[in-house]
Amino acid sequence: MTREKFDKIWLQKTPIQLTEELWDFIQLLDTLNVKNILEIGTGAGGSGMFWKEYGNVLSVDILDKDVPFGFLKGDSKDPETIKKVKELMPEIDLLFIDGDHSEKAVYEDIKNYAPLARIVAFHDTYGIQSVKDAVKRGQRDGYLYGRKEEFNYEWGITCFIKE
Repeated sequence: MTREKFDKIWLQKTPIQLTEELWDFIQLLDTLNVKNILEIGTGAGGSGMFWKEYGNVLSVDILDKDVPFGFLKGDSKDPETIKKVKELMPEIDLLFIDGDHSEKAVYEDIKNYAPLARIVAFHDTYGIQSVKDAVKRGQRDGYLYGRKEEFNYEWGITCFIKE
């Protein structure tokens, strides 16, 4: 993605991420052949606007959202939601976790979805301790492995690439 295209999407619907952390992450994604993206936590839909440039997007959130990409209303930790996600997106290239930021919820999302994805990424790994702690636990328990990339600005994005 060119910086010009990035800036155009950014101006359409600004995501909650910081400009430079998302730009750096997008540059990495450009090298990884990403086509199917599962996002946990839709927010205002800003990051999903970038994900849809790569292909199929399914975003899961507990609140109704009006977004121009695939959306599933539900609690990401609910067994019915997990089942539906697996039906709607049997192959996941990128899992982006940015929903409930409690350690328990982030860890549950890791357990439920990381085994299904080739790339697992998190927002707020630099700025929110509970997210950091869940990621460390996910690594310790063997759910997160592979090449680790970090974009540590004010909030931070961390990803694990299974190679």
